[in-house]
Amino acid sequence: MEILRYAGFVEEQAFNQSPPPSAAFYVDQTSASVNAPKESELIYEGGLGRAPRLHRPGFYSVSGDVEYAFDIRTIGWVLKWALGGYEYVESKHEIWGDNENILPSFCTRLGKDVFEHIFSGCSLDGLSLEVADEYTNAKLSIVGAKDAKGTIAERSAVEALIPDEYPLVFHEVTIKKSNTDISTKVSEVSLEIKNNIKAETGQSLGSRFPRRLIAAEREVTLSVTPYYDDTSFLELIWGAASAPAAGGSTEVSISLHFDAGTDGSMDITLPRWLATTAEISPKGMGLVEQKVEGAALAGTITGLSGDLFTELLVQLDNNQGEMTAGGS
Repeated sequence: MEILRYAGFVEEQAFNQSPPPSAAFYVDQTSASVNAPKESELIYEGGLGRAPRLHRPGFYSVSGDVEYAFDIRTIGWVLKWALGGYEYVESKHEIWGDNENILPSFCTRLGKDVFEHIFSGCSLDGLSLEVADEYTNAKLSIVGAKDAKGTIAERSAVEALIPDEYPLVFHEVTIKKSNTDISTKVSEVSLEIKNNIKAETGQSLGSRFPRRLIAAEREVTLSVTPYYDDTSFLELIWGAASAPAAGGSTEVSISLHFDAGTDGSMDITLPRWLATTAEISPKGMGLVEQKVEGAALAGTITGLSGDLFTELLVQLDNNQGEMTAGGS
């Protein structure tokens, strides 16, 4: 048996599109755990004995994660599905967190050696982007309407729709705090978007499967691991240079730049970032590690499409045309 494990994606033209559309692109996934639900049958606990006798089909929704080393092309789709706001302006993609509670839906196709597992009506409950010492990594937390069995794709067909752009690596990423480059002092950074989607909110009469997936409060957090040679991050918590201030913590802007050379670039900006934790924990005589976490707050930021009120803005130039449903 040939081992063939892949993840394919395409934006749907309508929620839970039927039949599921073909993949617009594939990625070489490092792990995939999207599966059928664990408990989809209603066990009837009656009184005719100590053991149940009956079961009926219950509410059905799929979920799980997909991880891969992301490139400058496919990450645009993923961010659009996580944030919702999107405009194609001046041959660039502008993506931001909007206030709509219905996010773009997509179809996920996972190669699982002996069959293709197809998941339709998918929404991104969460997205985590991590930059550390090797490849940049994207973790997609998916909630979907239903699944189906398909024929495993031909290897050549998958490879034909995997982007030519290489996955980004850590030395192609830089970070600024309040427009000052602090890359030389940061070894790791993690950006997390949570949409707090509960499949049950899409439950309705007349269908076993969700007819929609509702996004609740969006939480955007950014964590960094800076080299310890000053107290600048602790001072953000304090709001002062030497002790906690009566006025509370200090906000700063944070921006990340991803440089893919001739393949393009991406800038992610958090106009208002509030440090919530700045731990300094010496241990023995080794390197002192700082763990700094913070939350993004909504603010006005000027983008290519005008002034936007959002906590996160992405500007992406990847030599790719407008990202539309069904497109690649």
